[in-house]
Amino acid sequence: MALWVFLLGNSQSECPLGFQAEVGYLVGGQVTSNTFAYQSGLSARTLMVKHFRPTFLLGLGVGLDMYDYINFVPVFLKIEARINPDKTGALVAYVGHSFADGGSEGVINQKFEGGGFLEIGRSWRYNITEESNFLFGLTLKHQFASSEIKNLVGQELEEKTDFDGIHFRIGVSF
Repeated sequence: MALWVFLLGNSQSECPLGFQAEVGYLVGGQVTSNTFAYQSGLSARTLMVKHFRPTFLLGLGVGLDMYDYINFVPVFLKIEARINPDKTGALVAYVGHSFADGGSEGVINQKFEGGGFLEIGRSWRYNITEESNFLFGLTLKHQFASSEIKNLVGQELEEKTDFDGIHFRIGVSF
């Protein structure tokens, strides 16, 4: 929260706050203690961003990651660094916490809980106008999660249920 206050407090500088909207496709799977189940999904994210230099950006965002039978609501920090401000490519990281949607249930009597997540990868920016850009990103994602299953005899079992995969995304920035 202090970071966001810092970003807002410095918005009068030569680099004002910006906005990004991204949509994406998640390819990967659900990893439990002894299995891997393929899971694909869609994502949508919005961010408020601040350029500190032409080579460094921080942003705060919220989104929705929709897998086959579970939805996560991520709240995150985006960190983007470019080695050369004239190039389109950058290194990018998303770090945050995802909350499992209350209606997300897998098999009968299974309830999911969210957890922290980390995405690292590359992003590319292409100018549309002087103040707007087309964005493309490719990241590796690890989502910590757990699930609670109530079996037929009434026992509750908790299991680590992480999600790993590749996240393709496109977006726009203003």
